[in-house]
Amino acid sequence: MPTEHPVLPAPILEFILPRDLSRAAVHRELGQRFNVKRETLDRGIVYFDTFDWLLHRSGWSLECVDAPKPRARLFRLSDSLMEEQPLDGPPEPFPRDWPRGRVKAVIERITEVRALLPVVSMGGRSEGFAVLNRDGKTVCRLLVESWRVSAARSAANVDL
Repeated sequence: MPTEHPVLPAPILEFILPRDLSRAAVHRELGQRFNVKRETLDRGIVYFDTFDWLLHRSGWSLECVDAPKPRARLFRLSDSLMEEQPLDGPPEPFPRDWPRGRVKAVIERITEVRALLPVVSMGGRSEGFAVLNRDGKTVCRLLVESWRVSAARSAANVDL
């Protein structure tokens, strides 16, 4: 009788690539040695708060992500994800106009009648490379990300 082994989660290793190593070069180098499948995802993240930083002062951070599907994510400032809910598109300025959900309930209670303003925007590209074996099965995944960050003009300086 064969012994069953539990499936262990794959370890995640993170590296910072040299600035002169492009995604195209990574793909070219991998492709010379392995069968590689390439996927690209462009996405944006915008962090929101009220004009008087009520969310931050209450210990929360709100980010809205546009891809692969729009969603709002609410974090404790300790970086732990507390709630997540889908959005129909870009977030409305007033939480009362958001779709029903736990993120809406929390931020609506904190912000009351205040509008949410963009504080910081991040745009990024994730390029995934799946290294395939002879059977076409993925044996390794490599994700190369690049981000650009811009502060909203209306944002005041605050120590985060």
